[in-house]
Amino acid sequence: MEKFTPRNIRNLIIYCIYVRNHSHEGTFNAVIDDLERIASLGVDAIWLMPIHPIGKLNKKGSLGCPYSIADYRAVNPEYGSLDDFIRLINKSHGLGMKVLIDVVYNHTSHDSILIQDHPEFYYQDQNGRPYTTVPAW
Repeated sequence: MEKFTPRNIRNLIIYCIYVRNHSHEGTFNAVIDDLERIASLGVDAIWLMPIHPIGKLNKKGSLGCPYSIADYRAVNPEYGSLDDFIRLINKSHGLGMKVLIDVVYNHTSHDSILIQDHPEFYYQDQNGRPYTTVPAW
């Protein structure tokens, strides 16, 4: 742990949740229904794997990768609505748990809104099309 990390957060018990796989329903509401059980384990914070919409263009497999984000300002509609997500946050806080979201900013989906809104953020070929320096992705 980095030496400047505040002492009050150095030993948190963090429970990782991948919404899609956390329950049969794979929704924010199903996670909400399980928060009291999670809190009873002595958990200080829940850490949600990416909750954003997954890109469809060139997606991996039938479900896509949760780190292939199409819009960082939206929630994956398969998980529920923004209001559902806010309720999850509020219930977590009410149970004394912090909420962390796993986000990777060094890549997006091939159909990310950022490609349209900010093409300058991306490597581009001679025709102005975005490309990756990591071919598998």
